[in-house]
Amino acid sequence: MRKLLVLCGVILLALLPVVSALGCQPQAETAAEHNERGFALGKEGQYEQAISEFSKAIELDPNYAEAYYNRGAAYHRLAQFERAIEDYDESIRLNPQYAEAYNNRGSTYSDLGQLERAIKDYDEATRLNPQFAEAYARRALTYTMLGRGQEAERDIEKAVELGVDRGFLEEMVEQMKQER
Repeated sequence: MRKLLVLCGVILLALLPVVSALGCQPQAETAAEHNERGFALGKEGQYEQAISEFSKAIELDPNYAEAYYNRGAAYHRLAQFERAIEDYDESIRLNPQYAEAYNNRGSTYSDLGQLERAIKDYDEATRLNPQFAEAYARRALTYTMLGRGQEAERDIEKAVELGVDRGFLEEMVEQMKQER
């Protein structure tokens, strides 16, 4: 019996390089692992590769709201705005409480010049998370682009209260005013 076990072990060791060369992996990767890999690639500016990883995560788990959100962010970075919105839409459908998805979709709408739609998404992001400084700051900039100064000022005050640098935000507002 012992000889049989040793023989089986030797055969398995002999087959290991063959299995490895064929690209076989003993355990499948999870959706979370693909999502994490995509996030790391995105931080390095490798958006196409990140999208591929997020897509693998979604293939493994079609209900993975964060993977749709992350893929949408990568599409946004590549100026593929319509695809970004589709992914943010799906992320929100899967998790209607996802304030960050509303914020990023608002930013995408703003980039497309759909400012009123952007405002609605920032409204929802701040409703879901009243401490979401970035959403207040982005909405302030969008109000500025729309010429709605009082509303912009209200959001600037809230964003500053939540930790956004006043000087930076006011500089951005002035730049927006000049571009209008």
